[in-house]
Amino acid sequence: MWNSNPILPVINSYSDIKNTGKIAIVKSRSIRESFTNLERTLTNLPSLVTDRLILQQMRIDDIIVNDLNFVRMLKSIDPSINIDNESQNNYSLILNNQKTRNLLALKLSLTYSTIKPRQEFGDEIDDLIQFLEVELKGRNNKRQII
Repeated sequence: MWNSNPILPVINSYSDIKNTGKIAIVKSRSIRESFTNLERTLTNLPSLVTDRLILQQMRIDDIIVNDLNFVRMLKSIDPSINIDNESQNNYSLILNNQKTRNLLALKLSLTYSTIKPRQEFGDEIDDLIQFLEVELKGRNNKRQII
């Protein structure tokens, strides 16, 4: 759902600039603010995801443990598993339970609520990259004139 590999160069570059005390070389106020906002988002996003999803995952795990025959589901991952003596999963019966439906709906709702901040984080990174490209292009144009 969220691959952070593309952001690592941006974050690492910022960390290098910040840790060496060379943040002053970034003249553009909007770029400095973008780095600050990005850092704040990067700090807050993991706790948002953790807070919203871990508790719900534990509840979903209870459904899996108590109401499903998970061994049958493993057959799709490992065809060598013998499921001859395993009972069938009756999904209709499981979904007739209001508590189960509510837990699944809540899990889905919380999952969706973490997608938006992740997308916004990606947008922040894209905006920062555009700021940097404009800044670098402007500097290159100035060098060509000189």
